[in-house]
Amino acid sequence: MLLRNDLKKLIIPFKGSNSLETNYSEVFQDIFVLQCLNGKKGGTYLEIGAGDPINGSNTYLLEKELEWTGLSIDYGWDDWNDDTIIKIHCDNLVFTKDEFRKYWMGQWNKFRDQPLLLTNATTCNWTNVINNNANLKHKVIDYLQVDIDPSENTYKCLERLPFDTVDFKVITYEHDAYDVEENGEKWRIKSRKLLESKGYILIAGNISKECCSPFEDWWVNLKYINEINPLIIKHRKTFEESLPVMEYLFNK
Repeated sequence: MLLRNDLKKLIIPFKGSNSLETNYSEVFQDIFVLQCLNGKKGGTYLEIGAGDPINGSNTYLLEKELEWTGLSIDYGWDDWNDDTIIKIHCDNLVFTKDEFRKYWMGQWNKFRDQPLLLTNATTCNWTNVINNNANLKHKVIDYLQVDIDPSENTYKCLERLPFDTVDFKVITYEHDAYDVEENGEKWRIKSRKLLESKGYILIAGNISKECCSPFEDWWVNLKYINEINPLIIKHRKTFEESLPVMEYLFNK
């Protein structure tokens, strides 16, 4: 998250970037999307792995400042037993599974206007999920985020998405290549092969919070290349084993 004065230092500014007060993504995914689409207003998103409604959110800025609509997905906790007890230590709260679902939805609806769906992203029917959301009915979605844990599950979700019937213009995909225990490198390789086979081009590979922690790839759809900011294409960074995000976006 950066403040307004820092956002003015972007290597690739976009329409309206100088007027933004701050961003909310963990590593500027929201800024990358706006760079690609030149500050587009009224876009659409499918956010898989929503997390907090504001802090670290890749879509809060898009919704609140640029009138984007879409659907966020978070885990439905379907495999928890009904008597599972969930503790939120920072607030000293204790819930059953159903109570926690209600609590989490309440927290989301307090801060967000666009809907949250609690479901298992590795088993749900994605065609039905998309068809049942009015914001996504046109079958061309501006932004797709895929970010669940562990990295194997993220890939399972990716390969089940209906790429043959739905297009995404910009994708941020978390592979966690740095994570040796979870075989992140394996899932990075597999995800790249899959997305390339579907007509996507890697723009920024192995995004890292800092040096030597590559965890995410950023993509655009070749079918919509005429809608993508040409400076983003010119600024491609795909061969680094680790690409610190501050270097990529701000040359720092």
